[in-house]
Amino acid sequence: MPVPERLTLLIDGRTVGVVIVEEQSPGGLRGRFEPADGSEPFRPAFDAAAELSGRLDALPEDEPFDYQLYDEYVAACDRIARLRPSFAESTEPIGQFAVEADGSVEVAFGEALHPDWTPFDDP
Repeated sequence: MPVPERLTLLIDGRTVGVVIVEEQSPGGLRGRFEPADGSEPFRPAFDAAAELSGRLDALPEDEPFDYQLYDEYVAACDRIARLRPSFAESTEPIGQFAVEADGSVEVAFGEALHPDWTPFDDP
């Protein structure tokens, strides 16, 4: 399904921002999230995922991977998904909404995701 270049992100029918689509695939898309004024009640969930992503990015590559921190990041992304975000321009449900520290996002469409799905690159 082709998607517009800009998608309006809604939570509870309220506009919380837009996603500028940079890449799309059959099951989802990647882009950049720009919050809107209506995002304040939901910002803690987005900010938590972005903060944890930044901590993951800062891990030294020559040290063992911090799987506990990674699990916390996945849980933060799950909290966003439980808010039931949707796009105004699409009827396809959002199954996962992963946020990185730099504001980039990965969105997977569908009601339920395979339990082995992880946002962005696997550790």
